[in-house]
Amino acid sequence: MTAGKPRLVACPLGFDERFVVRAIIQLRLGLGSHDALALFLPVEGDPRGLDAFNRVKRMVESYNLDLTLSLSEISVDDFWKGAGQIRKCLEELANKLGSPKLCVVLGGGMRILSLQVLIGVLALNLGGDVLIYREDLKGSVTFSLDALRGLKKPSEEHLKILRVIRRRPGLSFSELADEISMPKATLHKRLQELKDMGLVSVRHEGRRVFISTTPRAILWLSDQQ
Repeated sequence: MTAGKPRLVACPLGFDERFVVRAIIQLRLGLGSHDALALFLPVEGDPRGLDAFNRVKRMVESYNLDLTLSLSEISVDDFWKGAGQIRKCLEELANKLGSPKLCVVLGGGMRILSLQVLIGVLALNLGGDVLIYREDLKGSVTFSLDALRGLKKPSEEHLKILRVIRRRPGLSFSELADEISMPKATLHKRLQELKDMGLVSVRHEGRRVFISTTPRAILWLSDQQ
């Protein structure tokens, strides 16, 4: 069988693995290409989730699928931190596969975790699809990730600013300009861009301006968690 483009599939996992098994079959994972399936459980979640993962693992091994299987436990109490953990995990897998096609499968698992997985996938800014199953598994819908695009990946210059702000929350505009050695006119423009992206908040006290990152910024700063 001719090898195709690898797929990277992200899926929240509950205590019922039926949605994952259905996705493996429907997407023909591990047949004709080396694919990766990243499963996510909530930290300290239902222990039956691990049982479900082990059943999926036995299936992959039983059918000798060319499929890398991974499991990560994600914080659901801090939404953006958890989404950042997922983004980082998927980014590492994507780098190993080399420009894979993405797919996020939704059907089982906690609703918060499902949204975190979706956000983490979107943050990679790669092409792919969303596959959503009905709760009774009698049908599904698939649509392009492009339909949900709204996240804009910060530039390296943006990230440099965000890292400083996160390290020194509440610092003034002048302090930030001195810290990163950037002309104030340029910095003002970059801060407005970050504000438009929902990644920084600005508080005015008289003539002083105090800047902090928003919780959403953690999505791009998971290396500092």
